Amino acid sequence: MQNLAKTVRENKMQKKKCTVNGCNEKHLALNFCNKHYLRFKRGNQVEKKSAYEMTIKERLLNFCIIDKKSECWNWISSKNEKGYGAISIKNKHCIAHRESYKIFIGKIPKKQLVCRRCDNPSCINPSHLFLGNDKINSDDKIKKGRLVSSPGSKNGNSKLNEKDVIKIKLKINKGYNLVALAKEFNVTPESIYYIKNNKTWRHVNV
Repeated sequence: MQNLAKTVRENKMQKKKCTVNGCNEKHLALNFCNKHYLRFKRGNQVEKKSAYEMTIKERLLNFCIIDKKSECWNWISSKNEKGYGAISIKNKHCIAHRESYKIFIGKIPKKQLVCRRCDNPSCINPSHLFLGNDKINSDDKIKKGRLVSSPGSKNGNSKLNEKDVIKIKLKINKGYNLVALAKEFNVTPESIYYIKNNKTWRHVNV
């Protein structure tokens, strides 16, 4: 009889599930499975999911704080050098506001940027996001007064100086190949194209 009673108790224990909402693991102690029992022993919140247990949507919502005034969803976890929220998905480094767009709005077409109406780098609020390309993004920055670039060699990102551009413009006027010029001056063909069409370096006259 004792062996039978013991077997019945063991069978009941095996069938008993963890009482944490959404957990289907077997009961270990204090109505918890092994994972949640260890959290309880450590004094942690038993029902709080770890980042590994959360869906992408749950992680996006969990790692941001909503500013009631601006309505920005400010990312409070890792950020990249530009101040954009960084999130790891399947061991791949992703940008939080792009993932927010995918989750709450839809797919991002190829070569499309995800821009912000609020101009807040850490914001992932889908209602603040819109699709655009480099031109739309640049025009949006200029419109809002955020794109203030120094002309010519005063711009720290420029690989060229005024003397280089004079040489380039003279060679363009002589019919030099744009790709060849790009290689000669170690810039992209697009850079030479913009110089030719007076989109950049307009202050340099020949």
